[in-house]
Amino acid sequence: MGTTVDIGKLEALAGTDCLGMTDDGLVAAHVIDGIIDNEDCNGPGTYPTWTAAHAVELYADEAYLEREGYDAADIDWDGVRSAVAEALRVLQLPIGVVLVNGDDALIHSLGADLTAAQAEVEKIVGSALVWEEVSRREFDGNAVASAAGRYIAYIAPIGDWSAGDTWRVKKLAEGIEYWIDRDAVQEEPEFEPETVPDSTVVPESLSGTIDLIERNADDTVTAWFTEAGTARFGTEAVTLYFGCDSYAAEIKHNGIERFYEWAPGSPTNGAIGVAWAAGNPAAAAVEVAEWAARREAEENEAAAA
Repeated sequence: MGTTVDIGKLEALAGTDCLGMTDDGLVAAHVIDGIIDNEDCNGPGTYPTWTAAHAVELYADEAYLEREGYDAADIDWDGVRSAVAEALRVLQLPIGVVLVNGDDALIHSLGADLTAAQAEVEKIVGSALVWEEVSRREFDGNAVASAAGRYIAYIAPIGDWSAGDTWRVKKLAEGIEYWIDRDAVQEEPEFEPETVPDSTVVPESLSGTIDLIERNADDTVTAWFTEAGTARFGTEAVTLYFGCDSYAAEIKHNGIERFYEWAPGSPTNGAIGVAWAAGNPAAAAVEVAEWAARREAEENEAAAA
């Protein structure tokens, strides 16, 4: 079973990270995906018209179960309805700003806008902060002298998130910004960004796959695929984000938006891996595309099981 929406986002909506691992989860994912697709086609404003029971009855009918090879008697329908109900609740939350601390990775505050979320942090720490927006590279390269030094601002649904719901907010976010308290950080990067090669050259071995390497104003790099590369990998471009000891990528693979972050040991080690990716963005982009293809194959295999 394939879904229009990335399975990671569907899991974040439902509040579980295992939708793609069980028949119950796959049924719930299909129903939530149907609700979102209906909103895209007929909305906005359709979410309040749904109940979990009605959505499950409509999208997980006998025809669907037979087509997918599911036995209705084996499905935990209470669990499915519960997951769908939670997704409906989150889909109707207002969009605001959620501030996640850059060091403990926990949600520290939220607000209707950035100013409100920052004010909440200042209330918690008991003093005003010198807020400054920075690039991802500078954010990762700052050593923090205080627990309130670095914050990632996610434009995302705001609700009764627990501190550990960061994984859900990240997958539901519509945008991201990096902020520091300038008075609380010391610029001592683990490696100097200028030592990373500023390579925009496509190696001859990849010239049939990668057409152009484009360095962007926000310190990111976009690798554009050739027509042959797009046909082979199912993507037109990969955008890479470089941190101090990790690098991340955004890709739209066969219509599904995916995000993945390489941290120490996965697949390369720390700053060495960052330096390699920044110096070889074409090869790094191909690795991302290959990962996306593997991820899709794993999801399809799980759905067919």
